[in-house]
Amino acid sequence: MSKKTKVTIGDVLDEMSTPKSRAGASVQRIYEMSQSGLSDKIAALLMEENSANNFKYTPREVKTIVKLYEDCKTKVLVTKAQANVIIKDCKTYGVHKSEVEDKK
Repeated sequence: MSKKTKVTIGDVLDEMSTPKSRAGASVQRIYEMSQSGLSDKIAALLMEENSANNFKYTPREVKTIVKLYEDCKTKVLVTKAQANVIIKDCKTYGVHKSEVEDKK
């Protein structure tokens, strides 16, 4: 006799999620954990443990995520129109971030 696995709505949503929706959900969860009093160090460790790319995260980056969420409560920080123009210009003129970022 085979075992039947109960499929939840959450499972279905996870299957259909996109990087955009996962990023938004992650940012919101980090913000909510921060607001509940969770240490930024613990949040950073949690993100490291769950990173599919083995990325490392710092408490300072957690603070940036919280700041981003706060700033996006009323409007987006970069509009679709702004992003489209900048992306087009980068492709047209060959501007790459490595050409304009400070060399360390």
